[in-house]
Amino acid sequence: MRVVRSLLALALMGFVCAACDDLTVDTATDTATDTATDTATDTATDTATDTATDTTTDTATDTATDTATDTATDTEVDTAEDTATDTEVDTTEVCGNGAVEADETCDDGNEVTEECIYGERSCEVCNATCQLEPGLVTYCGDEFVDPPDELCDEGSNNGSGSCSDACNCAAGFHLELEVCTSDTRSCVVPNGTGAESWTGSSYGSCAATACSADYHIESGACLSDTRSCSLSNATVASETWTGSAYGTCTATACASTYHVESGACLSDTRSCSIANGTGSQSYTAGSWGICGVVTCDSSYHVESGACLSDTRSCTAANATSATESWTGTGYGVCTISACSAGYALVANSCLGGCGNGVIGSDESCDDGNTVTEQCAYAELSCTVCDASCQSVAGATAFCGDGLLDAPEVCDEGASNGTGSCSGACLCATGYHLEGGVCVSDTRACVVPNGTGSESWTGSGYGACVATACDAAYHANGNACDANVIACSLSNATAATQAWNSATSLYGSCTATACEADFALCAGNCVTTGNPMGAACACNTECDSGFCAIAPEGTANDRCAPPDM
Repeated sequence: MRVVRSLLALALMGFVCAACDDLTVDTATDTATDTATDTATDTATDTATDTATDTTTDTATDTATDTATDTATDTEVDTAEDTATDTEVDTTEVCGNGAVEADETCDDGNEVTEECIYGERSCEVCNATCQLEPGLVTYCGDEFVDPPDELCDEGSNNGSGSCSDACNCAAGFHLELEVCTSDTRSCVVPNGTGAESWTGSSYGSCAATACSADYHIESGACLSDTRSCSLSNATVASETWTGSAYGTCTATACASTYHVESGACLSDTRSCSIANGTGSQSYTAGSWGICGVVTCDSSYHVESGACLSDTRSCTAANATSATESWTGTGYGVCTISACSAGYALVANSCLGGCGNGVIGSDESCDDGNTVTEQCAYAELSCTVCDASCQSVAGATAFCGDGLLDAPEVCDEGASNGTGSCSGACLCATGYHLEGGVCVSDTRACVVPNGTGSESWTGSGYGACVATACDAAYHANGNACDANVIACSLSNATAATQAWNSATSLYGSCTATACEADFALCAGNCVTTGNPMGAACACNTECDSGFCAIAPEGTANDRCAPPDM
């Protein structure tokens, strides 16, 4: 625009110079100084154009014999001084030269009738003949699609159909062949109806939306509610749709030696329950027969249609437990296994003595056994009856004796309550029993760029969690993330985001280096040049988004967008 204005200024200067001394070259014989063009003999001083003989001094270029001084172009004979142009100066107004002239109400430097800015409901523009007139308006709702700002425009229907209030395709619609088309369309599905949905570049596969009677939707298709199925020993079986899945496969006919029972094909012969053995029964006339013995378990034999034990209880003098065993045809001798109190088992008989519960003359005690007991747990002292029926001091067991005794899980003696073992000989708080040892519930683990720990969950250690991070890192759950990360920014060759501990979020992307022809300005890359060649970066003289293109003028007088 400024180049056009400069050219127009030069053209106007040419018109003005037509009234002053000639600065061009004579095209014919010239005997005096000329500053204009003469086309014939000049006989006087001229300041205009002569077309005849001129006999005076010229200061312009002559196209014929010139014997005098001229200060203009002569196109005729001139015998006196001229102070004006003989041929009229062209004063035709030029629309589009950027200057508002007599018959113009405006001149924006071009002969184009502009339109209002998109979205304006009214404006005044300079038309192609340099006259102000109302501008053509374009806005969402004018029923005309105005690219690139609009994809659609249904006027007053915007927001109630396929076109949104913002003249974009409404939710559930997409642009296809320059028309906002529904994201869902019907399609053919056997035994029902279907629909296919827009995937972003095309419609997807046809999926069932409703099915005919006795059919249901499954995996996008309409399938029969009843279908055949395979069932062991069945010749005919089917399963029926329950509403969310097919039900149990049910038999209606079975192979030979099988029958239908509770929807299954069962053998006409089956096992049955026999105490201490196995049994069998047969299916006859719709019901099962009597369960008969097939075999008996080990240590049992068949007797009277049942499985009886090969060993049974019997009685013996002073005995509390005695048994007799099956020989193959009957039971054998009664064998004593325990005697009453005060009696001892000797040669399959119950006799008196130590351990029989009766204190003899050589016994100080008889607790009915020949075992040396120990003091009850936690007793510090006691007296017990030993294996020879003599009273002796019993062995003690208590928490803190440094020995692991039931029901203890640990015993560190005097150290109990100060480490992994509590004062009650159980694992202390923060410890658990693992491999017979009280182990800490927390243990160190490796976290890249920091340190971590993992905690006992009850059956194993959980995930490794960051507990401290190295310099320039921060904890993020199970990991240590960098405080500064790289990011992408327009026209930048390098940009970063810094972690904000107050918000627990990364901050905005900030440029640290820019591409050629761009300069770093407050973390952004801005243009560094314009057609006039002046620098343009972080300019405070102009409004935001503009650049100073020349030093002249007051603030904002010489500002233009960076992409001019």
